[in-house]
Amino acid sequence: MAIAVRPADANHAIVEIEQSLLGALLVMPDAFPAASALLSPESFAEPLHGRLYAAMAERAARGSLSDARSLAHDLGAGWNQPILGDLTFGAYVARLGSAAAPPSMVKSYARDIRDAGALRAVFAAVREVEASPGMASERLAAILTSVDEVRAGIAEKEGTRQPAGASSEALLTKVNAHRMGEPMLLGATTGWRSLDDVMGGYIPGQLVVLAGRPGMGKTTCGTSSAWQCASAGNGTLYFSLEMGRDDLAARLVTDVAFHRGNAIAYSAVKRGRVSDAQMESLLRADAMLKTLPLELDYSARLSVAEVSARVLAAKRNLAARGVDLRVVFIDYLKLLRAADRYKGNRVYEVGEITAGLRAVAKEQGVCIVLLAQLNRGVESREDKRPQLADLRESGDIEADADAVLFVYREAYYVATTSEYKEGDPSALARYDLVRDRLEIIAAKNRNGPTVGVDLFVDIAASAVRDPNGEG
Repeated sequence: MAIAVRPADANHAIVEIEQSLLGALLVMPDAFPAASALLSPESFAEPLHGRLYAAMAERAARGSLSDARSLAHDLGAGWNQPILGDLTFGAYVARLGSAAAPPSMVKSYARDIRDAGALRAVFAAVREVEASPGMASERLAAILTSVDEVRAGIAEKEGTRQPAGASSEALLTKVNAHRMGEPMLLGATTGWRSLDDVMGGYIPGQLVVLAGRPGMGKTTCGTSSAWQCASAGNGTLYFSLEMGRDDLAARLVTDVAFHRGNAIAYSAVKRGRVSDAQMESLLRADAMLKTLPLELDYSARLSVAEVSARVLAAKRNLAARGVDLRVVFIDYLKLLRAADRYKGNRVYEVGEITAGLRAVAKEQGVCIVLLAQLNRGVESREDKRPQLADLRESGDIEADADAVLFVYREAYYVATTSEYKEGDPSALARYDLVRDRLEIIAAKNRNGPTVGVDLFVDIAASAVRDPNGEG
């Protein structure tokens, strides 16, 4: 039996992805369920790859492992049978193993293969209808029916439906494990135990909005949370759409180097005004940052589609280091670019962006933390603590977010009062009391109570910590 490998017959990039996926399934059989939830043999562009996958699926269904020789037997191919020039079947399968994708990329690669296969199916249906006679309306209906069939096939294969009992069983398994002493942190740590206790950490597939007025410290919270999350081993990506490299780097190194009573202002670092001892601390912080699975992206005015592409690229980069990307920070909403569909209507544009980011979070299996600015209504109230109604530009932000966290610093407002500026003792005493206090208010929280937590902050050093924690 002749077996041909014809990369020229299909998109070369997809063929390479297929090779990496099949290699991963050969060397890591436990990864097969993640791929089988998305793929069928017909999904593959290269016919040989489809047959190899089908043979693996049959063996997996019987509880058997696949290796090169068993697959050769299943396909009726000899180990030394040529399949492309001097390349034998055995050599080709061995090459697949050497090109294996990392475990964390199996699902992503399977999705790429599935989507490419779906596109081929749609294009084939269009070509078939183009060559057929009939009224334009009938031919259009035939094309749309084919597209719907492809969509239905994807939805059925992806298995997003589940019996209610299966969902409750999965939950109670986690609950029982927690009762037996296992931690029940649902996602990646925020870096602050007190906030983790409230919201369960940064949960994959969710959109978290971190909002505040200018001067409250939302970027300080974002950068501090990002590196502390990464220091716990979670792959982290930070989009800095506003700050440049030096600004963000200064915040990070002073935060990592921070010790209470021995802080370094990031503004001093930017001006190069640091002592020898401070420079040593900064170099130690730099060395630590180099070990963290934290990637920074300084692109400006990105669309949701561009964010998605860069998230996928970061997943692949981190996967090569053996780390899963778990949390993505975006600083901040105003600098994201919407499509032209609602051009000029910012309310609709914001709704499109937040809905798109929530979809990216679910598709990529990451938590997206979106920084946003509140409207000026806060400033006109006596109580400056923000409310959900203060979310700027769109109610869709609240609707799309799984959690809405407000950043609030009373010290900022105390320092603006005439009493404080005139040296009133009570105002000065109040400022001293709240100077290092930052409150994060969980105004919406799908995973816990809507409460506030107090954190320690040193704005000059861009450092945020648990009140009683070290550092």
